[in-house]
Amino acid sequence: MDAHKASFTYLILQLKEGGSLGEVAQGELPNTADGYAELLQALAGQQPRVFVVENARGYALGLSWHLLQQGQQVYDLPATQVATLRRRRQQAKNDTQDARLAALAWLEHPTQRCPLRLPTLPLQLQSLTRCREGLVQQRLSLQQQLVALQRQPYALAQVRQSLQVVMQSLSQEIAALEQSMQTLLEPYRGLQTETGIGLVSAAVLIGEVQYLERFRDEAAFAAYAATASLDHSSGQRQRVKVNPGGNRRLNRVIELITWNRLRLDPRTQAYHARKMCEGMARRQATRATKRQVTRDVDVYRALCRVLT
Repeated sequence: MDAHKASFTYLILQLKEGGSLGEVAQGELPNTADGYAELLQALAGQQPRVFVVENARGYALGLSWHLLQQGQQVYDLPATQVATLRRRRQQAKNDTQDARLAALAWLEHPTQRCPLRLPTLPLQLQSLTRCREGLVQQRLSLQQQLVALQRQPYALAQVRQSLQVVMQSLSQEIAALEQSMQTLLEPYRGLQTETGIGLVSAAVLIGEVQYLERFRDEAAFAAYAATASLDHSSGQRQRVKVNPGGNRRLNRVIELITWNRLRLDPRTQAYHARKMCEGMARRQATRATKRQVTRDVDVYRALCRVLT
């Protein structure tokens, strides 16, 4: 299969005796959930089957994950292998031909086959951290209500007691979720040895990043985390602004890690002080430090050690 932003081209091939490939069907479908379901309908009755996807972590990522969730066997084929085979055979480039070449390249290199797997542990950590985030917000809201009631002498004691009981229940649930996080983080125990990264921060990092192959380099990771500033210059005025996009959960946890490192890590403190000496305002210096922590110092490199 060869996927693009809006659609993907599929080619159903059958391996015959002698190693030749026979074409069964081909088509183009939208790169949406409806298109994925239609593809599986077209393959009904074709058993056993293997899905070979060119650059499965690119535009085909949604398709690949859908197939994996349906229990299908999916292989990721680098686009370079398809390009090399196309040049060797001196064939024209089109989507259908690329899908055929992907199948041929997969057959030619059995030792280089890369089966895709769902990042089960990171997805479980993601669900735990997001559930914990919701419970913490509920507890904070109840705590604010309790503080407001304490300023009202006419408030019923039963109301205050009910709020305290619910808050205690939420605290117990949050503690249980954190215990589950600790268990799931066992394979990534090295992440919490980094200064400023605790249990919840590590769980959020793993859950939101999932796997590093989706990022080209540390600059792409910083852009995804929205810690890379955006150019906002005009004429002679050179300036940058905060990136409002990206993964906001990841951005928030990196900001917490940065503040922790500013309290505990001499290197981060020295970098922040140097930026202040260069004439940056405190907010600008903190923003630059956050970018440095993301890309060049700890977060990305720590993730490289535990996720690869």
